[in-house]
Formats: sequence, structure tokens, C-alpha cells
Amino acid sequence: NNYHGAMDIFLGLSHYALTKLKRTWKGLDKVASQHYKDLVDLFLPTGGWRNLRKRILVASTPLLIPPCT
Repeated sequence: NNYHGAMDIFLGLSHYALTKLKRTWKGLDKVASQHYKDLVDLFLPTGGWRNLRKRILVASTPLLIPPCT
């Protein structure tokens, strides 16, 4: 339930320098690709972070959430 750490990983993987590595992204196995797609779906800012808010509501404690800025 460490959504703060998961968002840090997502933001690092979404960095411009990493998104340019086309061959590296194509070389990922299916499990790693699916994990990244899950992170993208979870941390979509559209709809006021709807997916993240839904996940936090059903999560059990202890819970680490990203700071709202």
C-alpha cells in the first residue's frame, strides 16, 4: 500500500530520457509491460486522479499516499 513509492517509480519511468529508449521498452517481457501499464492506469491525472482515489478508498492500513500539491 505504498502509493507514494509507486508514484515515484512511475514518474521515474515516465521521464523524457527513458521514454526515448524505444528498443529498451520493446524488449520488456510481458509481465513488466503489464506492470507498467497498471501504473499508468493508476496514476492517470485525468478525472482528478479518479483511479488512485478509488484504490486508496478500498486499501487497508497502513497506507502511504502521495502528497497533494
